[in-house]
Amino acid sequence: EGVSSLVPAACRVMPDRIEAGTYIAAAGITGGDVTVRDCVPEHLRAVIERMEKVGVRIKTGDDWLKATAGSGIKAVDVMTDPYPGFPTDMQAQFMVLMSVSSGLSMISETIFENRFMHVQELQRMGADIRVEGNTAIVKGVEKLVAALRAGEKISREIRHERLLGRGQTGRGHPRRRRPRTHHGRHRRPPGPQGRRRTIRRPP
Repeated sequence: EGVSSLVPAACRVMPDRIEAGTYIAAAGITGGDVTVRDCVPEHLRAVIERMEKVGVRIKTGDDWLKATAGSGIKAVDVMTDPYPGFPTDMQAQFMVLMSVSSGLSMISETIFENRFMHVQELQRMGADIRVEGNTAIVKGVEKLVAALRAGEKISREIRHERLLGRGQTGRGHPRRRRPRTHHGRHRRPPGPQGRRRTIRRPP
């Protein structure tokens, strides 16, 4: 029921469990260690459980956690579920990790359809992944290699691919580059006379 007016109030934004979980995955992918502060480990129980089975060692406090990679990455199955289950927004990061695991894993997506758009990008980098319906079957390989990624959007899982890839990873169309835009001008390659042509936008 509506009221005549509202009054000021103070609130604290809940820490993002996906951001924290992404850092845990990054520790496992790079073979390093990461400390995440101002988080709520209790919100990450499902993620922590899976990561520990993978081989990542995790210590937690009231509002912090530390993730340290183990000696290897074990293959572990996972199925996405609503909270407090394994979050669908961590599925892609987990798949990158499984791409270099020491076995065969199955990742099942039960929340959204067409949630495996990142599989093609991983395959281009050497991952061995087969999709059957809402399940991705991932066979770990020794390493991923660098590849040129088509498109503009850079997501968490692609950043993780870059951490793993050997060589230089870029983005853009492999056969075409868009002209740069700066202050309303499109700069194109030099014309036939060897002079640069500049196209100005109309006022």
